[in-house]
Amino acid sequence: MSVVKWTLQQSKCFVFRHWGDESVVYDIRNGDTHWLDPVTRVVLEILAESAKDLPELALSISNQVVIPPEVDLLALIDSTLQQLRRIGLTKPDTA
Repeated sequence: MSVVKWTLQQSKCFVFRHWGDESVVYDIRNGDTHWLDPVTRVVLEILAESAKDLPELALSISNQVVIPPEVDLLALIDSTLQQLRRIGLTKPDTA
């Protein structure tokens, strides 16, 4: 079974802004601005550096964001990636 790595669609097309705990990303391709929760912000920041799979993302996120113990982190990240894919910010890495 192959491991799916995720990456950003086109990282040079995104402008990130942070104000304390609040973050947004502006997509210059279409003019859309998206509010980011802390997990989504960290996912995008990590993927801006390099493609990652779910376990790699989970390890990085768990070191940066406080996740309640009852939350299934892998399921949360998977859901986040799918949502980001639907709005055109992430994609599976085909390299």
